Amino acid sequence: SFEIAVEEEQTPRFYRISYDGGSRPVTLVVAPEDNITLESVGDIFLNYEVEGSEESALIREFNRDYFKACDRLAHIAEGIGTHIVYSKRDAYNLAQQAIQTQLSFVGAHPNTLAAFYAMRHSVAEQYIPQLEGYGVSVVHYRTVLDALTKRYPESPYIAIIEREIAEEEAMIDLAGRVQLASYPDIQLEDMYKVKHKLSELDGKVVLLYFWTLE
Repeated sequence: SFEIAVEEEQTPRFYRISYDGGSRPVTLVVAPEDNITLESVGDIFLNYEVEGSEESALIREFNRDYFKACDRLAHIAEGIGTHIVYSKRDAYNLAQQAIQTQLSFVGAHPNTLAAFYAMRHSVAEQYIPQLEGYGVSVVHYRTVLDALTKRYPESPYIAIIEREIAEEEAMIDLAGRVQLASYPDIQLEDMYKVKHKLSELDGKVVLLYFWTLE
């Protein structure tokens, strides 16, 4: 049991609780006058209940569903290529499930700090890079920003969302101005001293190997 000194007018803040360094930390949303009870069995991150904070309970709901899928994804990723029978399709489907869980949660709770917490995870995309961009987007960030600005206008996390939106929009703008340039039509000799131009190999798989002598 412990107390945290919180200013009376302070908007809710995130706090992370870890136990014995052997588990992922549990994230709580703490507001002034909150009296939060946290109970767990075994792994504090996977098996805990929280009372006294609606936002903290929502985070627990997200963790349970999202990381359950991500942990299974990690298990499958470790098993691919071994004697364990898993396929890349299994991993892809599970990653899609995790992303859909994330998007559904954010869409259902846009005016909560729990949604802000949920948006900032990209575990599934780290395992399946092909799904990058299919999850949380600028649209979701803007939706949460608008909702949080109304509910917690003084929250410091609003500035973080605004900054991340600006960075993402800058990347989108940059990508839109990128022009495809043709490659230099270099001419090289093969192992038999026969010269070839790159333009002669269009449509074929080409490996260019460069080296230098020091």
